[in-house]
Amino acid sequence: MGQFHAERTIPMRRVGIPDDIAEPIAFLADSKVSGYMTGQCIAIDGGVTLQHSMITYSIDDVVKQMNN
Repeated sequence: MGQFHAERTIPMRRVGIPDDIAEPIAFLADSKVSGYMTGQCIAIDGGVTLQHSMITYSIDDVVKQMNN
């Protein structure tokens, strides 16, 4: 797999680097810019979460699962 696989499967087309994590941490640590935020989940994954949230289900499939 490796980097080539990541470049094909991650929507941002690259693997993350340390600054990709450090910058959001710095943002959250600064109460002047993030002090009003509460209870958030921040995905730092190059868009992988968004890609998986695009999966759709038909209402019939959802009802079947609820009845099982």
